[in-house]
Amino acid sequence: MCDHRTVIRSPLEVVAAVIERAGRILICQRPRSSKHALQWEFPGGKVEPGETAPDALARELREELAIEARIGEQLASYDFRYPAADRATSLLFFKVTEFEGEPKNLEFEQIVWEVPSALPSYNFLEGDIQFVAKLARKLKPLAGFDDSRDFENRASVRVINHTDNFTSHSELLCTLRKMLVHVREDFVA
Repeated sequence: MCDHRTVIRSPLEVVAAVIERAGRILICQRPRSSKHALQWEFPGGKVEPGETAPDALARELREELAIEARIGEQLASYDFRYPAADRATSLLFFKVTEFEGEPKNLEFEQIVWEVPSALPSYNFLEGDIQFVAKLARKLKPLAGFDDSRDFENRASVRVINHTDNFTSHSELLCTLRKMLVHVREDFVA
């Protein structure tokens, strides 16, 4: 007799920090040697057994950036399944506006303070794109952009200037398409 029971694994819980300072948000580029190499993300990581989400995020920020952060309100949460993953990832985004120490890059290819409206021009992890679009929409477009075409052109130049972050032309084109969809949504909304 065949046993057709399916094992359902609970989602992997991942926390991320939206660290804000002077109107800019800290974003991090994954190392070349890592899974999802050279893609951008918010600092954070996996919640370990026995940890609360805020405790896990505070630990991750100490390990990745050498800061002691005060974890604020949860900004968003949703489940996302990466291709070829054996289970979903539950993403939890928290606001961080207070921290001690100056962020030091201990694990990433690079870290950047960026204005929220420019975030869609970066090659973010697929799971973060939905949140990045919402975060960018909350603020007005960058000064000096007359219309959506102007914004698309300037945003495209920004991505194309970062082509060394892409492993193939198809990856670059896919990212450009995603970015332009988000830009259009910003101006239509």
